[in-house]
Amino acid sequence: MRRTLALATALACLPLCASFPAAQTFAFRAEKGAAIEKTYEMGLTLDLDELAISVGGEEVPAEELGAPEMSMKQGSKLVFLDTYPEGAEGQPKLLHRKFVSLANEERQTMGGDGESESETKTEKSDLEGRTVAFAWDAEASEYTKRYEGDGADEALLEGLIEDCDLRGLLPADDVAEGESWELDPEVFDLLTGPGGDVGLVDPNDEEEDDSDLDEQFRDNTEGELKATFKEVREVEGLRVAVIVIEGSAKTHASKDGSEGEGHAGKNSYELEFADVEGEVLWDSKAGRAHSYQLTAKVQAKITEDATLEFDGQSIDMSQRMTLVGEMRASGKFEAAK
Repeated sequence: MRRTLALATALACLPLCASFPAAQTFAFRAEKGAAIEKTYEMGLTLDLDELAISVGGEEVPAEELGAPEMSMKQGSKLVFLDTYPEGAEGQPKLLHRKFVSLANEERQTMGGDGESESETKTEKSDLEGRTVAFAWDAEASEYTKRYEGDGADEALLEGLIEDCDLRGLLPADDVAEGESWELDPEVFDLLTGPGGDVGLVDPNDEEEDDSDLDEQFRDNTEGELKATFKEVREVEGLRVAVIVIEGSAKTHASKDGSEGEGHAGKNSYELEFADVEGEVLWDSKAGRAHSYQLTAKVQAKITEDATLEFDGQSIDMSQRMTLVGEMRASGKFEAAK
């Protein structure tokens, strides 16, 4: 009788016990000699929403501006081949990154009253085809960077970031399905600007260098982001943990807008990312990310202030633009064949 009662009690508890999800461990690791190809794609579309111009403190009437149009489309694709000569537990002590392919294309269209002009800019990098070694300096708590084999300008190493494994978004402790944790705003940069400043420039425009702006945007990133362990899902024959990301982010930058004698100015840029939504698929068995997708609504505010010297007089001019659109980012991580 007691055995029957005990068995019945145990069977009755099974559904209840099974309803408590097991905690999931998220940790990065790589086997010695492992080589992972990492492909990232980013896209941005913006369209003019508002335009205001003032001259000498007086606002130019909207009807005098006509019907201005402006749009921008940007798309980039980065392919890295990361090799771990010593393996890795938590983070690599040594990483060799070959920049297999680095490309960015921007297309701007401007016009009004039924007429428009388009300009396309294609950016490449001298890092393409080269390999950079990242070695962990425990005393300085940072990675040193140097070229392996054929090198390029040493300055190109300065803006590179080692963590392209998304380690920065992993929780510090084990979590169960449905649990959430706060994310450092720099995670947004890891997802939308992997690798840091990879030296993309337009070879046809030697004067333009936006590396300082890019650095400001990264340094000034802030926001409220959180991650949630949603579930375990089967993808491509693998069981992967699904991490959902949501929140918002913003950043800003500025640069000197002066153009020669008699023209002093400053350009300011503010970027806001709302409704940030994304999914990261984490292969716990392999100890690395499998893939991710991220989208956000974007608002860009651009202010161009200038003071012109003309016939001994100073004239203040200001142009303020607001553009709105969408941003997308994705990544895929595969063992190299």
